[in-house]
Amino acid sequence: MKKSTFLFFLLPLLLFAHIKDERLFKTPNIISSATILLDRSGSMDETAYSTHIIVRLNDYAPWDHRDRLIGWYDDEIPTDGPGTMSSFYEERADSLWVLWLEWDDNKENRVDMSWVLKIKSNGVWHTYDGGNYSWEGWGYEKRADTILISGLDEVEDIEVYVDITTYYGLDIGKMRVNLIHIPGIMVSTRIKDAIFVIHSLLDANNDGLVNEGDEEYLPVKLGHGFHRATSSSTPGDYSYVYDETYGSAGSNRGESYSQTLRRWVPASSGPLYTDSIGSNFSNLWEHINFTSVGGHTPNGQLIAEGVRYINEWRDNHPDLWCMNHDLILITDGLSNRGTECSDWPSKGSEEVVLQAYRAWHEDSIRVYAVGFGQI
Repeated sequence: MKKSTFLFFLLPLLLFAHIKDERLFKTPNIISSATILLDRSGSMDETAYSTHIIVRLNDYAPWDHRDRLIGWYDDEIPTDGPGTMSSFYEERADSLWVLWLEWDDNKENRVDMSWVLKIKSNGVWHTYDGGNYSWEGWGYEKRADTILISGLDEVEDIEVYVDITTYYGLDIGKMRVNLIHIPGIMVSTRIKDAIFVIHSLLDANNDGLVNEGDEEYLPVKLGHGFHRATSSSTPGDYSYVYDETYGSAGSNRGESYSQTLRRWVPASSGPLYTDSIGSNFSNLWEHINFTSVGGHTPNGQLIAEGVRYINEWRDNHPDLWCMNHDLILITDGLSNRGTECSDWPSKGSEEVVLQAYRAWHEDSIRVYAVGFGQI
């Protein structure tokens, strides 16, 4: 029932594509209500943890100018939250535990860290040494260390000791520290998760396959195209690309989801091209189904291009001009490329706001964002 309701609101889809950084897939010449934009920037290839519980030990605090954080949570130091150490009670102890650090300082920085995890299970305390680390960086950085535990039952009590020292003027208040419990080792990435969701949507008859049989259940005919900015380093219009390749070679390495094996396998190299409108349903899935990513994230420019496409569609369908249209952006980070704002390489987020404002106030197109956010 939930899936049917979801499909009712999302389909028919208006789908369109940008090969370098974002991609969306379109159903033209039919009644359309939504445009889905999928971010394909390089960071979408990062591991996506199947997180069960996150407890924030230390959160950003501009007034905290200490250069050292040391002690046991919760005995000596209270957690900033959300969550406390008791949030892990009754969880399975034999799993992956991650100490996640991220900090944001617009200059050279360095962090030294050591940690220890203690878990009480079946009345016995078990101690695990997370080791010692030293990390250097510039600006925003994120680091993580893991402890894999096996042979224990439920968590009855838990403590974690951290010793974090910062250098070069980096304050503890510019740092976020999380303890994460992952019930299993994740073998996915952000782009894989997004593609699998698209697979589930297109699999209208719920047989695990995307093929011609699903066309009987979806009130759409699907076509698609691929677009790229005219230059990877400067703003500009989008242009069609007919000969982009993907697969296991070079930077375009990737995987595809095997519908028969129900797992990810190396993608075979092949061309990406613009199909004719109403192209074969299963061919569309084959062109969507690969994980190659790269480039920057000009989300503002893509929103503008999506609005342009919708307006072209409206011009060709004057009888449906009053229809409501939405843009849904699926992304994992701030836009880092713009087109109109000054100092455009660092003003991408302002460009997103500008284009979303214009979409609504000038073209009555609502813009939504679905984020793979920071922990």
